[in-house]
Amino acid sequence: MKRVVLVGMMSLAFMMGCEDTTGISEQEAETSEAVAFVESVFAQSSIDVDNAVTNTTSNSGRGGHGSCFGFSDCMVVTKEDTDGGYPKTITLDYGEGCTSNEVTKSGKIVTNVTGSKKETGSQRIVNYDNYSVNGYVFNGTETYTYNGNGTYAVAMINGTIVTPDGEEITWLHDKVRTQIAGANTEDHDDDGFETTGTSNGVSKEGVFYQREITSPLVTYASCFWIMSGVVENTVGDVTYSIDFGDGTCDDVATRTQDGVTEEFTLDFKMKKSRRGHK
Repeated sequence: MKRVVLVGMMSLAFMMGCEDTTGISEQEAETSEAVAFVESVFAQSSIDVDNAVTNTTSNSGRGGHGSCFGFSDCMVVTKEDTDGGYPKTITLDYGEGCTSNEVTKSGKIVTNVTGSKKETGSQRIVNYDNYSVNGYVFNGTETYTYNGNGTYAVAMINGTIVTPDGEEITWLHDKVRTQIAGANTEDHDDDGFETTGTSNGVSKEGVFYQREITSPLVTYASCFWIMSGVVENTVGDVTYSIDFGDGTCDDVATRTQDGVTEEFTLDFKMKKSRRGHK
């Protein structure tokens, strides 16, 4: 089975360093690379949280991947509640270092669940507590609010990320995540989601970025990759789009800037920048 990405706040897990830096400043390139990595980290943390919440709150016996991207062997999950009811607090603790597939996580993700998954108005409040991925340190609160009909409003208003080089990036996003498949089955792996919305922020050097999903991002729990959808990206003075394809489960996407389109392969890990590579 292929690994899984579910999009809570949404994911842009494209290859770091794939940016063609023609016409883009070094600061813009650094911010673009960092933002892309941050988006993919949020995508991975969302599936970790989704697995933990499902496995600790569901009485349906729903099964599925449950692998948490290979981190389940070193990640400690704890649950606190009152007599088995709500609210519940679910903590994912990666300790001082938990490594899988060349990705190292540490710190905690603490999720407060206010009510049943299908209760309109219930919330999943995700707190990143010095949560680190490959040296990027995340802090902030992300809130999922169930609006009924399989739809969640997903918001982060106070996110900060510090890169390994000490660059601080502010982060907010405002998304809508809708379940489009698998809600009524026992198997978690057939769950499908469609995500729309925006994200934006500023680096400590003052480089502004913003991203808008112009065609919904579609993901399934049986596939690691985003299967379709388009995101328009602006970093500083540079604008480009990423198209994730036609619904095929593969690691191929296209990037279009100034009318020029190039195909590239997706990757999850942070890679060294190729600044100056033409």
